[in-house]
Amino acid sequence: MSSMDNELISIIVPVYNVEDYLERCVNSILNQTYSDFEILLIDDGSTDSSSKLCDILSMKDRRIKPFHKNNGGLGSARNYGIDHADGKYVCFVDSDDEVEKEYLFSLYTAMKDCDADLGVCGYYYSSGKYHQPYCLEDKVITAKELLERFACGDSAFYFSWNKLYKRELIQDMNARFSDRHCAEDMLFNSYFYRNVSHAVLIQKPLYIYYVNSGSLSNKRRPGFWNDMIMVYETFIDTCNYKSISDKCNSNLLAILLRNSVSNYFNSKTSLQECKQYINDCLEYRAFHEKSIETDKLGRIDRFAYYAFVNKKYWLAYMYMKLIKQIKSRFFRLFCKLRGSIHRERSK
Repeated sequence: MSSMDNELISIIVPVYNVEDYLERCVNSILNQTYSDFEILLIDDGSTDSSSKLCDILSMKDRRIKPFHKNNGGLGSARNYGIDHADGKYVCFVDSDDEVEKEYLFSLYTAMKDCDADLGVCGYYYSSGKYHQPYCLEDKVITAKELLERFACGDSAFYFSWNKLYKRELIQDMNARFSDRHCAEDMLFNSYFYRNVSHAVLIQKPLYIYYVNSGSLSNKRRPGFWNDMIMVYETFIDTCNYKSISDKCNSNLLAILLRNSVSNYFNSKTSLQECKQYINDCLEYRAFHEKSIETDKLGRIDRFAYYAFVNKKYWLAYMYMKLIKQIKSRFFRLFCKLRGSIHRERSK
């Protein structure tokens, strides 16, 4: 699709040591039915052949623009892309993932049809051999509903890569990704959402997220709970800014605690270590200052939170060990569990 009426979309692709996947990613973008875009390949100090590959790919199509910078992490690379983007709209694609050919067209036309500030699509969670779809619904939602779904753990509202953003809004509020290596997307969105009046959802899964066991998201990251606290407090500020009740804040706090304990279990963990980590997290003042309500959480999340806050350490330990085993050995079963959680949260 190309016409004089279309507007430029900047696709920001951070690149770091992805020589085996980068061309696959770029080809999926070049295959888009919407053609008015630029691809910003932000080489973040790669030490493999990715850096050279960025330059080679730029010779393939004039819309591909390579940039090279010192290593600063995912957030730093995305920020660099934002600063060098020319499009009216911006989206983020991870270099080891792919997009469906209707990705740009569907998000762009849906946003234009209802003058939305944000477009959000469904996605695939993939092992490479098996794609599990996570669909949304075709719907326009208010800022209140957007924040409620974020708070209740609907992952589609956490990620940056299944969205199309108005670059003007990003620039007006100077929204930038954290240079930390935890929860960059959640922190960015929890701040960006304060400038969203309404968003449009697209049912179709248009983004393919590949699960990589060696990626940073599947490793224990130091300071993870502190980053979760940053997300929580930014979210509270956004709710206050939008004059929206903070009733859903406690739901988000439960989700963030579960996320943090889950990350801790990405490395071998003893029962005693598990106990200490949970207790350290529960020292956060919000657990003592307000009544925690989890009525809108799915059953699995409510169960995990019950085990954590009631200090059922053995139960929490076995639960997290079981989930990690299922994820590593029984991917389809893990996807079905994620799917059931997703359906509960979408109700």
